Amino acid sequence: MIDFNWISPVEEYDSVYYKRDDLFSPFDNGINGGKVRQALSLISNNLKLIQEKYNNTVITTTNIDSPQGVIIATICNHFNIKCIVGYGTKRTPDQLIENNHLAKKIDDVNGEVRIIAKVGYTSVLNKALTDIIKEKNYFLIKFGINSNSNQDSIFGVIEQQVINMPKDLDMLVIPVGSGLIFSGILRGILKYNNIPKRIVGVLSGMDSKDDIHKYLTSYNVSEKGNNSLFSDVLEYELIKSDLEYHKKKYIDKPFEIDPIYESKSLLWLNEQNITDKLVMMWIVGNQRKI
Repeated sequence: MIDFNWISPVEEYDSVYYKRDDLFSPFDNGINGGKVRQALSLISNNLKLIQEKYNNTVITTTNIDSPQGVIIATICNHFNIKCIVGYGTKRTPDQLIENNHLAKKIDDVNGEVRIIAKVGYTSVLNKALTDIIKEKNYFLIKFGINSNSNQDSIFGVIEQQVINMPKDLDMLVIPVGSGLIFSGILRGILKYNNIPKRIVGVLSGMDSKDDIHKYLTSYNVSEKGNNSLFSDVLEYELIKSDLEYHKKKYIDKPFEIDPIYESKSLLWLNEQNITDKLVMMWIVGNQRKI
């Protein structure tokens, strides 16, 4: 049984703390980090429902550079669930598997690589998924490894990772993609009352501000004895990285850094004056290991 509640360690290098969620790597094909934990929680909490109501099949979509398809397919294979990963491309499934290492890894764990559109635009892929689900009743996992089912359980496994975060941080830096993990971390910060002086999310690709607002406003702050909106209780900043999304910037500490999200966040952090400040960066995962 995989323990997706395992608390990943915090390590210090050159007077900066790093939350090493990339060390959560329960499978032998390299998938790691908070997204794996998130997907494990989502699928395991819906396992009986998927088996009995959704034809024992999960469907998701991804782009050629994202590890989401590999993560979902690997976990489905672990639970003996069929997995369909939809792509938007003019290539055939065989051509994609031959030329894309992520698609190859999906095939390696018995996932089905399916071409559902000729282009990879999110709106087009979502429309194709909707049409498929109307015909076949499959369990949908959306971009960012999210679902309408058991969303609180997803946030729960993210929130508890705050438990071992150092107290009295001057600054916490978090790479931001879809915004779900960032939102979960912020909810955990409020839940465990461990609030840094400054919280910065570095947007490395899509603009997920609206999704973050949605995730945070769904959190019942009144349960904490405060009837205010989340934004009135906890301040945070979202900063757009100057680097292009697909520009590879490998940065090595004593451990490897992901070339897109983590590298951009670390480059931003390196430009700040953090001398004599207590700073932590959250390492969400590392695609280089896959």
